[in-house]
Amino acid sequence: MARDEALELLRYDDWATARLLAVAARLTPARYDQAVAGVGSLRAALVRLVSARVTWLARWTGRPAGVGLFAAAYSDVPRLRERWAAVSAGIGAHFAAVDDAALAAPLSYRTRSGREVTLPLGRTVQHVVNQGTAWRGQATLLLRQLGERGVHLDLATFLRERARAAGR
Repeated sequence: MARDEALELLRYDDWATARLLAVAARLTPARYDQAVAGVGSLRAALVRLVSARVTWLARWTGRPAGVGLFAAAYSDVPRLRERWAAVSAGIGAHFAAVDDAALAAPLSYRTRSGREVTLPLGRTVQHVVNQGTAWRGQATLLLRQLGERGVHLDLATFLRERARAAGR
């Protein structure tokens, strides 16, 4: 995977998560924490999404992954958005210094269950963005079940918006 492709995927991931958090911020605290159809709450889904990024930032930077975030610590969207912004900035700073060779190099890490995994760094970026799409899809479904309008988070929308912003 080329550096430009990795950066574009990470920008997409950031854009989509920011859009979703903006919609979630419009909810009352009770609706943000309301369990829906046995799936859980929007808060729990969004905290899982941000927690996964915290874990991957740790793996990418060679730090222990820790246990992840706890939903109880993020009782409102602004606090979760602050955490997301910090994680996003950390990911951006890390990948600003990564080149094509580093993306092709192996990254070894342990899963939460303790299994050792080795993948090229670029493949972990693809995995993280794919994983984020799944979490955001669950959160979008929860929003709709709460009666909120959906939000367009697909890659094509992101690319069209970027092209418009660049005057293309």
